[in-house]
Amino acid sequence: MKSKQTEKAGKQPQRRVSAHERLESLPEVFTFSTLTRVIGGDKKKSTVYVNRWKKSGLIKPLGPRVGIYYNLVKNPRADKDKSLYAIKLLFPEAVLSGVTVLHNDAVTTQVPYNIDINILTRRSVPKVEGFLIHCRPKTWFHQFRDLLEPFVPLMKMKPEFALADAWKYGIWRPDPDDIDFDELNVDLLSKTFKRLKYPYPEHYPKPGVSKYLYLL
Repeated sequence: MKSKQTEKAGKQPQRRVSAHERLESLPEVFTFSTLTRVIGGDKKKSTVYVNRWKKSGLIKPLGPRVGIYYNLVKNPRADKDKSLYAIKLLFPEAVLSGVTVLHNDAVTTQVPYNIDINILTRRSVPKVEGFLIHCRPKTWFHQFRDLLEPFVPLMKMKPEFALADAWKYGIWRPDPDDIDFDELNVDLLSKTFKRLKYPYPEHYPKPGVSKYLYLL
């Protein structure tokens, strides 16, 4: 029969894994579920780690109670560099929209304070930092699929669609001086307003008419 001293001598003490080591093993954006799986399925322990890391500034949540975090140990700029990847984890169908698209496509010099996205209408929408969320019905995503284009990791609206959609839903109704129409297909813009069943702004250039003649 082995003595207690022999049994104790045979046991190897577990090496303590530091917060930095653990976070280095996780991606730049991770979910609560991912963390729980990595540490062996202990949700209570995951909750303790997350709360501790948030207080220490090692991670940053996408929003309250959404279970998605930016790993600031892996990438101190993760909340800026990987925000679209984070929002895709929360809303897989998200589409870049509004002023964000128009600024990105050099249609306007207006700088959006938040990133505009359109998502499927749902009963409740969690609050997320850095995003302005607009809900659209399922039919919207099917009916206007041809007016979307890739913008990794999301899809984005074509600028003509983004402008017409912003008008219809009252997100932004800019004056002509705020828009560079040389960056737009005015014919597509007019047709998109029609498809959205919203009147084309009278003070915008008409299809087939030179912008310069219009300004005269």
